[in-house]
Amino acid sequence: MVISRLSTSVQKFMLTTALCALAGSATPIYGQQQGEIIYSNDFSVRKKDLRRDGFKGKYNIQDAEGSKVIHIQSKSTKKQTISLPLDINQIRGKTISVRARVKAENVTEPEYAYNGIKMMLQSRLPWETRYPQAELPRGSFSWRNVSFKTFIPTETEECNLVLGLEQSLGDVWFDNLEIRADGVLQKAQPATMITPAYKGHSLPRLRGAMIPPLATADDLKTLSSWGANLVRWQLTWSGFPRSYADTATVASYTKWLNGLLDHVETMMPLCRQLGLKVVLDLHTLPGGVTDARVSGSDMRLFKDVAWQQTFLNIWATIAERFKNEPAIWGYDLANEPSEGVVPDGVMTWQQLATAAAQAIRNIDTTHTIIVEGNIGAEPIGLNMLTPIPVKGVVYSIHMYNPFEFTHQAIWDNQPAKISYPGTIDGRVWDKQMLRRFLQMTRDWQYTHNAHIFVGEFGAIRWAPNESAYNYLKECIELFEEYGWDWTYHAFREFDGWSVEHTTDRTNTNRSEPPTKRQQLMMDWFGKNQKP
Repeated sequence: MVISRLSTSVQKFMLTTALCALAGSATPIYGQQQGEIIYSNDFSVRKKDLRRDGFKGKYNIQDAEGSKVIHIQSKSTKKQTISLPLDINQIRGKTISVRARVKAENVTEPEYAYNGIKMMLQSRLPWETRYPQAELPRGSFSWRNVSFKTFIPTETEECNLVLGLEQSLGDVWFDNLEIRADGVLQKAQPATMITPAYKGHSLPRLRGAMIPPLATADDLKTLSSWGANLVRWQLTWSGFPRSYADTATVASYTKWLNGLLDHVETMMPLCRQLGLKVVLDLHTLPGGVTDARVSGSDMRLFKDVAWQQTFLNIWATIAERFKNEPAIWGYDLANEPSEGVVPDGVMTWQQLATAAAQAIRNIDTTHTIIVEGNIGAEPIGLNMLTPIPVKGVVYSIHMYNPFEFTHQAIWDNQPAKISYPGTIDGRVWDKQMLRRFLQMTRDWQYTHNAHIFVGEFGAIRWAPNESAYNYLKECIELFEEYGWDWTYHAFREFDGWSVEHTTDRTNTNRSEPPTKRQQLMMDWFGKNQKP
């Protein structure tokens, strides 16, 4: 069965499921007014009133179309922003939505993609400072509604709203600012889970690796010989975050995916023979992205109902194709979803994941469904989800924090200088900090009696002083302590992540004796039981 050929009954089920998700989900769609108002201002006030609220920085209040607006102008590439401190006690443990009307004229391209127009929260935590922000273009545009959403962990120490321009010349205006707490306060962690969580298998643990789209028989045999009992098979179309999907039609996307699934299906007998369970990871999502200057931003899947329908159709047909395949452990619905600004009438990730899970369960009642959290599957993102009301769901995170360490010198030829454990971006990162960082996932796990699968984690191999080994070792020790299944990123994909290569960046050949990182994986895989 190919993805473009759906029965009429399946098509009707997809549409009905999607409509029910839109009507019944408790998660608000962008544009709806829900949640507690933390702060709002239409700027029909004097500047001293804004200063009393806590606004700091240079700005003007102007008349525009019969109302008052804030105007910020930048005549140099230096930062020209204003800030507003938020009451941290009102927002800790909640999902925050920031909304405003924004207009811009002649905003220049900044040196770094994450700069330009700033409508952002600056949130300081013990392990990092986060900068969630709205996705805004450069150049000129007329008034538009802008929104973004993020979760504020209970450990947050300080949070400021930032508006303005950074590394760009030009003018920007803001009006009708509103900040709402849409989420429910995060619950405290119980001492133990009352009943065992569903995990979709009877083995003590699933441990393995991500594998490339066209993984070969030799690749699978090598991993199995190391002792792995799980592979996360990434269905990727040429690259990430940019891919051919960015400009593809529905027909060309489904043709590519059908062809790749043909290859995967031919490998299923070998996976059964080798004792390898398989996760099907929809890595390249239908619709691709409109703007990959910031990884994972502006996914068309969360802009267009047509691409959401394609997504639901895809999972219905994948379920039909693999429902009787015993090598499959689970269906990973979407790699690193990041919904950004969701227009009216389009499903949020909460709603879309629910609709897809229901579509799969209508066809396949046995295989595990894997749902990643929002914000690119970062551990913080699970807190923006409530459990999917479908049986047989496992929840997934990706672990690359601190990013400055794990991804150092990937995009340039600068020397790698950051070691782990050590002081990274002004904070001491060690096993204790990793534990503290992952506690938010533990809290969510225990609150919702859920099983966690770490679908990706890794560190670049050329990190100094065998730091990648240190990081992998301590991450795995924590995953094991917590009872989480895991697949490291990645086996025989980009050699920067490879445990078969040495720490010498210039050496692109696999090492004949196992590296410390490879031996670490083999030691843990050696504890596996085969299915």
